[in-house]
Amino acid sequence: MTEPKNRILEDSFITGMIEGHPQLRMCEPSIAVLCEKLTACYKGGGKLIIAGNGGSMADAQHIAGELSKSFVQPRTLAPQQKRAFADLNHGTAIADNLQNGFPVWVLGLNPALSSAILNDFKIPHMEFAQELWVAGSSQDLFLGISTSGQAKNVYNAMVVAKAKKIFAVAFTGQSSNPLCEIADLSIQVPATETSQVQEFQQVVYHTFCKTMEARFFATPGQV
Repeated sequence: MTEPKNRILEDSFITGMIEGHPQLRMCEPSIAVLCEKLTACYKGGGKLIIAGNGGSMADAQHIAGELSKSFVQPRTLAPQQKRAFADLNHGTAIADNLQNGFPVWVLGLNPALSSAILNDFKIPHMEFAQELWVAGSSQDLFLGISTSGQAKNVYNAMVVAKAKKIFAVAFTGQSSNPLCEIADLSIQVPATETSQVQEFQQVVYHTFCKTMEARFFATPGQV
């Protein structure tokens, strides 16, 4: 992963989001802060950790997919990265097909761990919290997704994030909620009905995924 390159291109994605969805103008400052914090996270060797339930877990996996490989920009390996493969069997072909990306960890994808936590712990809603306690570090960034902001397992994970000095972001709908009350940063889309919240959230996370990609991987001068 290289140093940030192209602020003209990345700014165009946020501008385009607002032009296509004027209701999301209210989210622009928070998205900008998130991108700055994610940049610092990745430059510092950290990872993005995401938690959500149901459709929000699907969105967490969607975000991971956009960040972990090419989205709209090419992310081919640099020549110095490819040299590490030169003397390995099939190394050149593998290196030519690999893509650079951002490390992302989606909580809750290990059902054996989740079921053990649900069965063994004395209080409920601890599966994300336990996984974050083990996997998270202060270099990371935690993104808690909940359309209502009421998800108790996401809230418990955010408490762990705060205890571990992990920058915590709540990604919710517009209603007042406990997740936003504890978060370091809140991105609240202008809707309360679940499907509308999710539709706006997808626009927002596509925007910050494209922005991060442009910041680290865009060809200089490309607009």
